[in-house]
Amino acid sequence: MHTRPHAGGPDHPSIQYPKVRSSATPFVDADGPGVLTIDVRGRGPRLWRLDGAGWRDIFLIRRGWRLRPSAWRARQAAARDGECLIGYADGIVAHFDARTGEPTAVPAPEPFPTSPVHYEVDGRRPVGRAGGDQLHRVDAETGEPAGPPIPLPYLHGFCAYRVGDRPYLAATGFRHLHRFDAVTGEPVGPPLSGHRRMLLDVTSAIVDGRPQLYSADGATVRRWDAETGIPWPATPPR
Repeated sequence: MHTRPHAGGPDHPSIQYPKVRSSATPFVDADGPGVLTIDVRGRGPRLWRLDGAGWRDIFLIRRGWRLRPSAWRARQAAARDGECLIGYADGIVAHFDARTGEPTAVPAPEPFPTSPVHYEVDGRRPVGRAGGDQLHRVDAETGEPAGPPIPLPYLHGFCAYRVGDRPYLAATGFRHLHRFDAVTGEPVGPPLSGHRRMLLDVTSAIVDGRPQLYSADGATVRRWDAETGIPWPATPPR
């Protein structure tokens, strides 16, 4: 994974805001942080695992005959229950071990799993949804809005986390990571800066008793203390 810096800041007149041309899905499990990436053409899905001070990449190879190469283009990636899942253009989903990258099942057609972003407020479980460059908070039972939408251009990923008993949302917006109070929708602290490419996704985890955020832009993964916004000093993958 390589970082390619852009000249100037995000408002520099020579910079054109790029479209999403790759996929980066961060996750955290019992073996620590990991990232699933898919290249621009939907080829070469990879699993990245933190190995000591560096990152190790593993190509996730789908078993079977390639009768139509275009149908083998990877479209979706997810991690859950110790497995990595890759969804392909032909509707096939392949399962891999989240630590070793070895196949754990025969690729087969199945619905690709989605994981709604739930959080809890006074016994209710609102759900977060992205749409139209806005982050919507909706009551999971009634479907009614749980607050006004949060405008956020270039929103591609978000997650929920808690600091004490208070729920929060972290969301991507171009090259910045934004934090919001999940109850009021108000911003929490300034946007977190450090990425040099379009942010694609973010996930959260509890590490040493503190909530942490892992953001990915397809070239770099960064870790932040969710409460303070302080970046983790470890070297990001390159």
